[in-house]
Amino acid sequence: MASGISTAEYHADLLVRSGAKSVLDLCAGVGLDTITFARRGLSVTSYESDPGRALLLKTNVERARLEALVKVVNIDVTMADLPIADAAYFDPARRSDVRKWAPDDQTTPSLSFVEHLRSMGISRILAKLSPAIDRSLARVLHADLEFLSVKGECKEALLLMGDLHRGAETTAVLLPKNDRYSGTPLEFDSVVVGEYLWEPDPAVIRAGLTQSLAIALGGGQCDPRVDYFFTNTPGDSPFAQCYRVLDKIPYSRRRLESVLAGVGKVILKQRAFPQSIEEIASRLKLSGQGTAIVVLTVLNGEKLAFLVERVRPMGS
Repeated sequence: MASGISTAEYHADLLVRSGAKSVLDLCAGVGLDTITFARRGLSVTSYESDPGRALLLKTNVERARLEALVKVVNIDVTMADLPIADAAYFDPARRSDVRKWAPDDQTTPSLSFVEHLRSMGISRILAKLSPAIDRSLARVLHADLEFLSVKGECKEALLLMGDLHRGAETTAVLLPKNDRYSGTPLEFDSVVVGEYLWEPDPAVIRAGLTQSLAIALGGGQCDPRVDYFFTNTPGDSPFAQCYRVLDKIPYSRRRLESVLAGVGKVILKQRAFPQSIEEIASRLKLSGQGTAIVVLTVLNGEKLAFLVERVRPMGS
């Protein structure tokens, strides 16, 4: 899968800081990671099995004037006689018809290819996977697991193996500022509802760290199936947006319309709610000039609507 610029720079930074001088870019695509690695001074051997993409990769390398640092090889990596390198970056293709990621049978090449890289003596391995990865796989592979988010969208899961593995807990990484939150996924305790509702970044959610972050900020997750949490005091965190709760009502369209009297535009957010935002928005009858934010969710089986306002970070 193709990387964005922010994630490619993050991959390169990990390798450069680890002391790597050479890297195998496996399943390189059209070369964003390859070019980013080379621009950071790494010697890169890039493998792409598709002839068209391999040609475009070579063209992109030439346009970037990085031919001295990059060798392009048009071959399936599982059939290649790979050279020894300081590091390997493995970005297998994902099956588009699978919503929940599982090992081995849902990427091409399969994740078992990592064991081949280890057997070659490659000391640093990065594997980019879907954010839907089963987090327990990190323990099986003796890997650190990071979830990378760019501007509020969780882009990928990243397994760090070999010398890149530090035994860290699961980590949410927010790019481009590189804010990091690490912790151990915690069991849900009890339903907590307070005066302030928090919406975690998707990387925190994918990392299973909603409850951990909630406790760190003095609150608790509202429901085991719902990745919102509450506190009784406002706060500021790069890992979650804080909202002040203005009203809470049992959900019905008529009740919500009553609460939104004088509002002409509504921003709807929802988690674990049985109706889609699009369906609800199409049926709401609003009139007025104001704008409101409504969070829809289910707590203890009850459908609820929270009218909220954003708490601005200090100094904003």
